[in-house]
Amino acid sequence: MNEVFGIDPNTKLELKELQVLLNTFGFKYGRFIGAYPEGDWLNIIKKNTKVSGFDESRLISILENARDGIISIKNQYRISNDYPHEWLENSVNIKTQNSTFDQIFSNNGKKYNLPSIDDLLLNEKYDPTLSIGDFIPATSKSYCNAIYPLLLKSTEIHIADQYFELWNQYGIDRRKWEVLRSIFEAAHHSGRCEKIFLHLNAKSVTQNLENLLIDYLRDIKTESKFSELSVAYCIHKDMSHGRYIFSIKGGLQFDYGLEINRKYSTNHVHWLSKKELDPIFDIYVEKMIFKNI
Repeated sequence: MNEVFGIDPNTKLELKELQVLLNTFGFKYGRFIGAYPEGDWLNIIKKNTKVSGFDESRLISILENARDGIISIKNQYRISNDYPHEWLENSVNIKTQNSTFDQIFSNNGKKYNLPSIDDLLLNEKYDPTLSIGDFIPATSKSYCNAIYPLLLKSTEIHIADQYFELWNQYGIDRRKWEVLRSIFEAAHHSGRCEKIFLHLNAKSVTQNLENLLIDYLRDIKTESKFSELSVAYCIHKDMSHGRYIFSIKGGLQFDYGLEINRKYSTNHVHWLSKKELDPIFDIYVEKMIFKNI
C-alpha cells in the first residue's frame, strides 16, 4: 500500500502503452509514480513517447489525467555525462540511501538487475490491486503515512467517523486527540492541504458538548502549530458505519476508526474505488452545512 515506483522516463513507449502504464497508478490502486527529477520527469517522458499528428493533444490529456497518481520526489539529482543512464544511477542511489522508491522499472536496468516496464505491466507480482489495502500499525504516525498522498493532492479533506470523540468519562481522550493533532501537522507539512472538515455523530456531540468540541479543536490546532489551517465541522443525525478520510480526489476507509488502538495492534485500511467514493462524497458533502471554528 502507498508504494512509490520509479519509472525510467527515458523508456521509449507508444502512446497506448503509456496510457495503460499510467492507468495502473493513482488513489484507486494505492500506488504512485515518483516524478524524479522533480519538475522534469513529465517533460522527459513526454519527449520519449512516440506520437504523430493529433496524438500530441491526446498525450497532453493522458498526462494531465494521470497527475493524481504522480508525486514529486525532491531528492537531489546529479547531472552526469552518461545520459540516459544518468536517471538510473540517480534513482538507484536514492533508493539505496533512503528507500525513496519501493521499486524501479527500466528497460535499460540490467546492470542493476531491475525489472522492465513489461514486467510491471504483465507480471502478476506487480498487479496494481495488490496495493489497495493493508493492515497497518494502529498509531498516529502510521495513519498519517497512509493518508499523506491524499494530503499532497487535496486542498480540502474530510474525516467522517461516527464514533470519533475527543473526550471520554475520564476527560480528554488522548488516543484520538493525538491522531487528530498528527493529521493537522501532516496537512501542514504537505504544503497543499488548507482545510479539514470533521463529520461527527449527534449522539456523541450533543448540544451541551458542542462548545467543548470547539474549544478542543482550537487547542489541537494550536498544538499542531498550523495557524493557517481552516477547520470546520458538521454534526449528523445519521451516519454510516464506515470510517473514512476522503477528498474529491480519493479516500480511505479505516475499519477500526481513527485512534491509537490498544485493543488491536493493527488497523485494516484500504483505498476507495471511485464507485465507493462518489456516494460517500455525496452523502457527507453535498448540501451539508458546516461550522467553522
